[in-house]
Amino acid sequence: MASRDPAEILALLDAQKRALMEQGDEDLRPSHGADSIEKVDDDAAPLSEMTQVIASRRNKERTVKLQAIERAMVRVREDPEMYGHCVTCEEPIAPRRLEVVPWADRCLACQEGGEEDGARRGSRRHLRDFD
Repeated sequence: MASRDPAEILALLDAQKRALMEQGDEDLRPSHGADSIEKVDDDAAPLSEMTQVIASRRNKERTVKLQAIERAMVRVREDPEMYGHCVTCEEPIAPRRLEVVPWADRCLACQEGGEEDGARRGSRRHLRDFD
């Protein structure tokens, strides 16, 4: 993918950006109704809260992906020769990875290394982390 025409790469990234924009944000409103006088079902409250958390996470993931696409578009415009190269180690990103994630800015090794560093800084991702 790195050898493709910059205009073709930009068109692909723009199409993915537009598709994400068309999806819009997930609804974060509680599902139990807006009337403050209405008594909230105690059994439904946790489900409503969980639904709001899931919607919020989806909105955040969508925003992060849109920002990554924007950064990739800037990279293609400013330095098309470096598109498809890792911003950390400058090695080529695997063509298959770019096919699946055309906005990827790191090779898989650097991406995994960064995620492991984040996990070591205190982010808990597994139930066992709380033991």
